[in-house]
Amino acid sequence: MNEKVVVGFSGGVDSAIAALLLREEGYEVQLVALDMGAIDPDLFKQRVMLAANVLSLPVEIIVVRELFKQRVIDYLAESYLDGVTPNPCIRCNARMKFALLWHAGETFHARWLATGHYVQLSSWENHHPVISQGEDKTKDQSYFLQQVPRQWLAAAKFPLGKLKKENILGLARQAGYPLADYRESQELCFVKDGSYVDLCCPGSTDTPSETGNIVNLAGEIIGKHGGIHRYTLGQRRGLGIAHVEPLYVYAIDPVKNQLVVAERRNLYSTTFIVRQLNWFIEPEQCPQRLLCQIRYRHLPAPASLEIIDHDTIRVVYDQPQFAITPGQGAAFYQDGQLLFGGVISR
Repeated sequence: MNEKVVVGFSGGVDSAIAALLLREEGYEVQLVALDMGAIDPDLFKQRVMLAANVLSLPVEIIVVRELFKQRVIDYLAESYLDGVTPNPCIRCNARMKFALLWHAGETFHARWLATGHYVQLSSWENHHPVISQGEDKTKDQSYFLQQVPRQWLAAAKFPLGKLKKENILGLARQAGYPLADYRESQELCFVKDGSYVDLCCPGSTDTPSETGNIVNLAGEIIGKHGGIHRYTLGQRRGLGIAHVEPLYVYAIDPVKNQLVVAERRNLYSTTFIVRQLNWFIEPEQCPQRLLCQIRYRHLPAPASLEIIDHDTIRVVYDQPQFAITPGQGAAFYQDGQLLFGGVISR
């Protein structure tokens, strides 16, 4: 009997082609679709079933909307109200997608679990399985997998890691996958119109309890904001303040319910703390210098590391970086291999 693999399936192009490639390799493929509430349940089921029928593969739809709210949406809302900026995709992959796929794998007695992420698996120093950047650097998603527990990597497969997006679309056309309405997935895909404000204060508008002061570095009040959850470090738009030079959010103070703003040059820094570390290697084997990525579209930059304890490190960049933001994920690489990740501390 062929080995069975559970494939995380959304009905989209990437997960469809991942499943197709695994079937062509001889695996027995079981599709698992997680209904997390991104769209209407009937529409979600229709999309998933249509794609599964095109592939002629069995699919199981698991409704996890309430669990997703607890593990991701509530966490996101609480974080913004606390003045930090989390990355929901990092948390979703670790706490939802891979956790539930692992459980589904046990239910279906599958040896493997797979997704359509643009990443690869490799071996660090010939003994530690680690996630590596995808061949298509414009689509690499390794940053989003930095909190996936390393014990799951032994069963993981990423069929798209060596392919480029144009190859995926070409395979989709050959397979008869409907591409007429195709569009790339967007961050915060579970939020209507890509906005998180309604998550933090559902059904509300600006109220006196939300508004607060905007101050400069000298502590002088220069404006008003409509709720700290509407802003993140480095943000320029939405401040409504006239100034000789553009102003950016420099700090968010939830205790005083205020924003501190400054000119761009003031938002560059080199040193910060990272906590909640998720190691793919043993901490004592960690190199003292790595490339560190502090947001998805940030180019990993050289930095020196000081391990304070198993769960805390101090990072010092060689060159100052813009808006190092508390709550965001920090991913650490050597030669394209993801060695560990953590959360930037305030």
